[in-house]
Amino acid sequence: MHILLTDVLTCPRCGPAFGLILISDEMRDRRVLRGGLGCPNCRESYPVVGGVADLRVRGEEGIEPEVEPPGGGAESSNGGDDAGVSGAGGAADSMESGYRVAALLGVGDLPSTVLVAGYPRSVSSAVAGLLPESQVAASIGGDEAPATGVSWICHGVRLPFRTGSLKGVAVAGKSAGELLAESARALAPGGRIVMENTPVGVVDRLAALGLELLLEQDGVVVASLSRPG
Repeated sequence: MHILLTDVLTCPRCGPAFGLILISDEMRDRRVLRGGLGCPNCRESYPVVGGVADLRVRGEEGIEPEVEPPGGGAESSNGGDDAGVSGAGGAADSMESGYRVAALLGVGDLPSTVLVAGYPRSVSSAVAGLLPESQVAASIGGDEAPATGVSWICHGVRLPFRTGSLKGVAVAGKSAGELLAESARALAPGGRIVMENTPVGVVDRLAALGLELLLEQDGVVVASLSRPG
């Protein structure tokens, strides 16, 4: 987890008004490998182990990434890492998904913070590589080993980010429905949310959350948060 990400992280138990205090026990290249994030309000502590910040409320299940890139990948027969994203074909699918997500987020070369949730780690890593000026946070399952270049977090349906702190959010599968309202809250005005393989009814909720539909095609939905005035 990159140390700069701590500026926008909040306590998932107390809500977005309560930031977290970092205590780092091990750091390398400005990335926290081991330590903890503490809430001064409720005194809860969230561990950082192996570079992964566990920002779930106790007893809460985390958002699990999809097992293959949306729209691609063949099922893996060996049950290895990134099941469904194996071999050269899987790597190509992951990179293609990464290019698509990075382009649709629309952040370009501007320094920003984005969240990638519900995607396999290979796609999240591809997005991070394509957005070198951005801080990319990504959800990761509890049994996955993190790759470098991404701030990996375990989180539930309550996103641990300050309101208006994210320039972009990309969510895949059922996570799109679960995280839509929280994604809209965490988005900065003009920021985009990219959704793939979205559940039925998600598009109908956009307007009520202040989101303007930009694209709906082949299972991909892109919307932006309206700017004030």
